[in-house]
Amino acid sequence: SLIPILLGIMVAGQSNPLPILRVLLVIGGIFFYHGGSNLINDLYDDLSGTDQINHYYSPFNGGSRVLQEGLITRDICIKAVVFCFTVGTVCALLLASSGGGWEIILLGIAGLFCAYF
Repeated sequence: SLIPILLGIMVAGQSNPLPILRVLLVIGGIFFYHGGSNLINDLYDDLSGTDQINHYYSPFNGGSRVLQEGLITRDICIKAVVFCFTVGTVCALLLASSGGGWEIILLGIAGLFCAYF
């Protein structure tokens, strides 16, 4: 997610200087939404049992396995998901209120919906 955002920032910055606060809010929002999405995916895979039956996991399949290996508990994972989505939403709200347009809120809601489902 970060590479396309950075590329977009670089292209947009060619024609007009971009306010650093907005750039940081975009990067922060994407970072936390993506992190929350990864965590909720790990949580659902653990709850559904798909990670437990995957005996041939690798870095390319089977998730991070932090729940299966006991590195974090489900409760901590849920709290981390809520934290990430909350911080991402705060970034979106700040971006919208700083002149970015309220359409950003709609995009954030769509992103949360896609991450959750």
